[in-house]
Amino acid sequence: MEKLFTRAKTDVFVELEDRAQIANKAKADLFISIHCNAAGKPVLIKDAKTGKKRPKMYKNKKGKMVVVETTNPVPFGTETYVMGLKNEEGKMRVATRENSAILYEDNYEKKYGGFDPESLESYIIMSNYTSAYVIQSASLAMKIQEEYARKAGRIDKGVHRQSIWVLWRTSMPSILTEIGYLTNPLEETF
Repeated sequence: MEKLFTRAKTDVFVELEDRAQIANKAKADLFISIHCNAAGKPVLIKDAKTGKKRPKMYKNKKGKMVVVETTNPVPFGTETYVMGLKNEEGKMRVATRENSAILYEDNYEKKYGGFDPESLESYIIMSNYTSAYVIQSASLAMKIQEEYARKAGRIDKGVHRQSIWVLWRTSMPSILTEIGYLTNPLEETF
């Protein structure tokens, strides 16, 4: 079995669309995106008017108010994602975080056809597409999660469906797996 890596020799940023297209052009049988997870928690400040603690906020480039986060050392475990159709609030934060790498790319608006990783409408459009490979992807994801627990003693946080760009754009069974939380010192050491 031949393996093809998007970052075989160096740790350089590869644009999300390019990651999917590398696999598609190679006519790969399987696409696996391996990630180290991170978790944030709101930075709390004392409200000048009420004296109560509240999340610190900032206005992003689009004028939207966003909560400032710091690392959260509590979360732990592994989880694996397959292309999905649901985007509840918690899942939407994951999708936004995973797809936000698009914002580092030059000319991303044109390259991704107007897809905005911070826009609910973009995810609604993405979720209207289903992959012919969802069942195969989910089966592989479940097996991987089982092996994390059985062979490595990892906490299984499950298999989730999520609208993640690289999973949507690949033409083969595909998963994105989070192997642990770098924001948790014990997980980082592991």
